[in-house]
Amino acid sequence: MSNLVKNEMNKLYDKKDPWSYGKCNRHEILLGLIRQYGQSGGSLLEVGCAEGMFTGKVPLRYLKDYIGLELSGKAINVAKSRLPQLIFVKSSFEDFSVSKRFNMIVVSDVVPYFDSPVRDSHLKLLGLLYSGGILFMTTWMTAIKGTAMFPWIEFQDNIKVLFQGSALARSFEGYWYGSEYFVGMKL
Repeated sequence: MSNLVKNEMNKLYDKKDPWSYGKCNRHEILLGLIRQYGQSGGSLLEVGCAEGMFTGKVPLRYLKDYIGLELSGKAINVAKSRLPQLIFVKSSFEDFSVSKRFNMIVVSDVVPYFDSPVRDSHLKLLGLLYSGGILFMTTWMTAIKGTAMFPWIEFQDNIKVLFQGSALARSFEGYWYGSEYFVGMKL
């Protein structure tokens, strides 16, 4: 990821809750999918954990072994102070390396920021999941104009689609916008 993007991300966190997650319902939609398809007691990787606002809403049974990944050092510091019992790592997804695998991975609204091609990012995500592990992904539909963020058809031998669809989410300004959601199980 370019230094320009990294610096801009860090500047965003000069203000509290720069994404206004505290004022919209996107987390509730994603939490509902986790309650329906999630695996309690396992390991969870959250790519793009920001300040830990979503993480703080996830029931503890899903956070037994948790790593939150975030590009902004400022956001990581807030997340660590909010949830000191959890592990947060400052890194881009492309630079992140870990020898373990996870039962669940949550990727919320960060796919458009990946430097690597979507296919390479998906392969890396699948490599970080145990067989039977669950991948949760979401992105704003406006961020995916003309691009398939979740082209799982080419991975049909590796992943079973459990849910794929879009929903309206209320933004912090009170406007409604579309979001795309994906839940898949690694075979």
